Amino acid sequence: MAFPVSPLGLQLILLAGVACLGLMPPADGVMLVLPIASADPATTLNWARPAGAFMVAPGPYRGAFVVAGNRSAILPAALRHGAFVIAARFSGCGAATKDSV
Repeated sequence: MAFPVSPLGLQLILLAGVACLGLMPPADGVMLVLPIASADPATTLNWARPAGAFMVAPGPYRGAFVVAGNRSAILPAALRHGAFVIAARFSGCGAATKDSV
């Protein structure tokens, strides 16, 4: 059974896919941890630090943090604790260098 997809629907699917790729955190580097289940900063720190996350800066809301670390270690811990991990770009604040992370 085929599901017909309109040209507009196909374009929306492709746009969503490209947007997801742009938000994918790097394998190693700076990423943004966005807790959904709890906004308590201590809760985020309690699971993120043992996962190898190095805190770089506070995030856009209470409990969120910009961290540096390895995605394969941080992502499973984030999912277990109800948090999203996305790419953190420093485009608004200048370029990050290897010395600044």
